Amino acid sequence: MGVNARVFDLIVQHCKQGGKALSAGYPDMLVPLENLMNGLGGQAITIPKDEASDTIINMHGLAGKLKYAPDARAVFKALGYDLTVIDIYQERGCERIVDLNYPAEIGEYDLVVDHGTIEHCFNIAQAAINLASAVKVGGHIVQHLPMSMFNHGLYNLNPTWFWSFYPKNGFEILHMEGFAYPNQIGELPKHDLFTVTAQNMLITVVAKRVEKKPISYQMQQKYAAEVA
Repeated sequence: MGVNARVFDLIVQHCKQGGKALSAGYPDMLVPLENLMNGLGGQAITIPKDEASDTIINMHGLAGKLKYAPDARAVFKALGYDLTVIDIYQERGCERIVDLNYPAEIGEYDLVVDHGTIEHCFNIAQAAINLASAVKVGGHIVQHLPMSMFNHGLYNLNPTWFWSFYPKNGFEILHMEGFAYPNQIGELPKHDLFTVTAQNMLITVVAKRVEKKPISYQMQQKYAAEVA
């Protein structure tokens, strides 16, 4: 799905430490100049256009809405990050080949960005464990995934998935919100049932790794409470 303006703003807000960044899939930067300027200040004017800018804009249906797609590596460098990209194939030629369906030693990173990848992995639990395991203690993972985008990927995710998975695995969830273009939905309940009328909703999460422990499968928390 790419890194849109909202995801970029959340990275700027929560992930300022810099260091090594990992992106699951090439992070098309769908970020208007206004957001770049707000997040990067004067550095924004030095960000070049992605060499595949026109293709990116057309692929994401943003013709006439986005003037150009900025270069991803340059954006992350301006944020203080050295970017590594993993994927199951080389779309842009720079990707390190990793199949997230299987256990993978990816390395450790200060920032991991999943801008719409694990929902396309049949073994979504292993994919999530691989990415979470790649976050250093003190580092962050930012995920922007579908909540009600039917047939976009193999899965849609609920808020309770994140609240069941991350806290028990040594992470603190710093931010979670629902989003349905063009209107932001805002705060979502952790585990309680809820209804929405919006279609094609996305869920965006920022979590910080505060403790080093093996990442493991977790029971849905409403049932874990009953078992305990």
